[in-house]
Amino acid sequence: MHPLRAQAERRLGRHVPDAAWRLAERRDYVTDAALTGEDGMDQLVAFLDGFRAAAPPPRGRTTDTSAWAQERTLAVTRLAAAAATDDPEVHSFRAEVLRHAAPLSAAEATALLESPLAREVPASHLGLAPWPIVGHQARLQAPGGTTYTVSWADGSDTVVLPARDPLPRLSLAYVQADDRVRTVEVSHDSVLGRLAELSETLAKSYPWEPALAAAFVLEGAAPWASGIRVTRRQWMPLGRQARPPRARITIEVEAWVPADVVTRAYRESQREVLDGHNRPLAERSIQLVNFVLDARDAEPNVTWPALRERWNRAHPAAPFPNFRNMRFTFERASRSILYPRYRLGGRS
Repeated sequence: MHPLRAQAERRLGRHVPDAAWRLAERRDYVTDAALTGEDGMDQLVAFLDGFRAAAPPPRGRTTDTSAWAQERTLAVTRLAAAAATDDPEVHSFRAEVLRHAAPLSAAEATALLESPLAREVPASHLGLAPWPIVGHQARLQAPGGTTYTVSWADGSDTVVLPARDPLPRLSLAYVQADDRVRTVEVSHDSVLGRLAELSETLAKSYPWEPALAAAFVLEGAAPWASGIRVTRRQWMPLGRQARPPRARITIEVEAWVPADVVTRAYRESQREVLDGHNRPLAERSIQLVNFVLDARDAEPNVTWPALRERWNRAHPAAPFPNFRNMRFTFERASRSILYPRYRLGGRS
């Protein structure tokens, strides 16, 4: 079964019919999910969730580029996971830090993330502990204290966290079994701090997010190698109506991704941000804005009738019938440029 289909079925909690999957492939939902990661996966799951019967295929043929991109991404996913499995730093972390060479189960990984000892105590100290790094549970004896009761399959112990000078803390991002990203704050030299640093270096070498790299190190699950990562940032100045809103789309692309796939990813993301009735401004309107601003820079008190006369003389092929029409066009174009109609609540 295709890895993305299995992931979609897990998120939906039910079987995805073959007809629905084929239609998702033809409409490029699968390609987009393969290349854009979580953002595209959300759209794929939403499409499959709303599927009731196989609709007629869209007109035209699916381009070979889409099929090629899917195959390339699948190959990268497999090869990257195989190479990372043999990575010396991954081997060292599993064998020396975790003292547990085999991949962890989802439950074991969750327990490790929950452990205050794995978050705070230097990994070198835990390496000497009689209890296992994987498979222990730590419980604080008194609120606000530093003494923990540690239990594991073969016994229990008491651990007092040593007093330490304030040290830099790291954020460890981790993809859980439900595909949600969890972030925990950890000491830089703790077990989980070492994991945070390792996941960051793996993400630089492989087409993974650090959160997926961390899950790979612990659980051994091969992350889907997204060729494109799309992020959106929106700022809506609520209560400050004089300030314009902003929306920015950032696309990070692996060099091998075809240009038409990048274009499609941008258009999809743009549709999420822009209002449905938003249309590109006409070149004439943009020229008019700059024309009026240039004239006002030179002559602050210039009148609209005078501006119309100058414009019509300079642009005989695009005249304004009267100065009121010209002023309306200028004001509408200025609003559209500085205050675009963005959709509120877009994902980022």
